[in-house]
Amino acid sequence: MQLFSMASVAFLALAAVRAEDMASLHLRVSTGVSDWGVCTGGQKCSNPTSVCVKYSNNYSQCKPNVLPQGELCGQNDGTNVWKYDKCPSNQKCTPMGTDFRCTNKKHHKKSAKKDESCTITNESQCDGQNWTGSTCCADSSYECRWSDDGRNVKRCQKIVVDDDGSEDYSDNDDSELDDYNDIDDYSESDIDDYSESDYSDSDNSDSDDIVVVIIDDSGSDDIIDGGSNGTSYIDSGSDDYTSFVDDWADCSDEEVGCSNPTSVCVVYSDYYAQCKPETLPSGELCGQDDGTNVWTYDHCPSGETCQANGSDYRCKA
Repeated sequence: MQLFSMASVAFLALAAVRAEDMASLHLRVSTGVSDWGVCTGGQKCSNPTSVCVKYSNNYSQCKPNVLPQGELCGQNDGTNVWKYDKCPSNQKCTPMGTDFRCTNKKHHKKSAKKDESCTITNESQCDGQNWTGSTCCADSSYECRWSDDGRNVKRCQKIVVDDDGSEDYSDNDDSELDDYNDIDDYSESDIDDYSESDYSDSDNSDSDDIVVVIIDDSGSDDIIDGGSNGTSYIDSGSDDYTSFVDDWADCSDEEVGCSNPTSVCVVYSDYYAQCKPETLPSGELCGQDDGTNVWTYDHCPSGETCQANGSDYRCKA
């Protein structure tokens, strides 16, 4: 009788251990696949906002709701035919050979203006000469306007006060300054508007049924290519860059963009522009004012500022 009781206890203990193992196994299975993990065969993504995107009949991958900057967002190489246009708000999914990557949205390249702090002394040139874009004179009783001597140049000159005490701004140029926009300066209206219904939700669909359809801003359904898995490609429009160049390369052409998503195409003159990294190396050229090239890009590393060195400006401590 005692032996039977001991056997019963051992059996119950073994059953409890197996039940615990099964519960642990079930817990491991139900956690799902993390971002960038393989979700082929109907596996679910662990992050509820992530999406299991089908590359081909043989491979699917969990991707976050918003891709990192510069991330792969599509392919069209015959085997992998897909597009997941969930780039950051300041980027768009752009074809680069057989791949698609998140690249900066095209915007008009404008010359970088120099520091607009009020340091321009009296009778000195301003707005387009020594200080491109700056009209802030050191003396508040002076203003930046076309030279009173008739020369084709603007200077900080004393504000003319009429007999009635009113200030005369008749010669003042009220045109807007040509503002310099960096790569993060976009309004919400620039963000491509895609419905969540364009993507299959990882919680309620199998990866083998995923179809990603991209609709362009105009609402056109002009499909230029279609994949065997149902993915449709829409012409991304005429505002795409046609080519990309690395840092320090010529980006003068309006159709040329910087390949690094954080870099900026800085205009030197009417004839030349160059891709520069978001933060310049120590001691790097950060501006010029030689008559032909008039620009500044004050993005020096920490501890350095853009300082005049003859007609050049360099990052200095």
